[in-house]
Amino acid sequence: MQRNFLQLKQFLETSYPELAGHVRGETYPIPPFALYAQQLLTLIQLFLMATFLMGESIFSFLPFGVPSWYWKMKEQPAMFLIVAFLVAPTMIQSYMQSNAFEVILDGVVVFSRLETGRMPNGQDITSAFMKAGLRAVTE
Repeated sequence: MQRNFLQLKQFLETSYPELAGHVRGETYPIPPFALYAQQLLTLIQLFLMATFLMGESIFSFLPFGVPSWYWKMKEQPAMFLIVAFLVAPTMIQSYMQSNAFEVILDGVVVFSRLETGRMPNGQDITSAFMKAGLRAVTE
């Protein structure tokens, strides 16, 4: 995304000299639930590693004894490890990136990747800026 932004910035500052020094990029904030989910997953992963290393003795510290899922984990350890260390992190990571790329002119969104599902091309930007009253130098 950084490369896309730098290319767009160069295009805008070359085509519209009055924008030079005023084009900036920033990332969308990560949703709070994704941060909490990532922290929770880290704790679960640490607990699973401790459970694999210490076995059922880790549950001697808990008042309810060995839970039934532990025996299922012992029967199919690969499945638990794949879910805990590959599948779940991939799912959470997908919420950590918005893939947003928006072009805003005077507080108005003139192009949004979230809405269109694609990156803007030069024609998209040029036509949006023409509607806003800006004229490119190359015209």
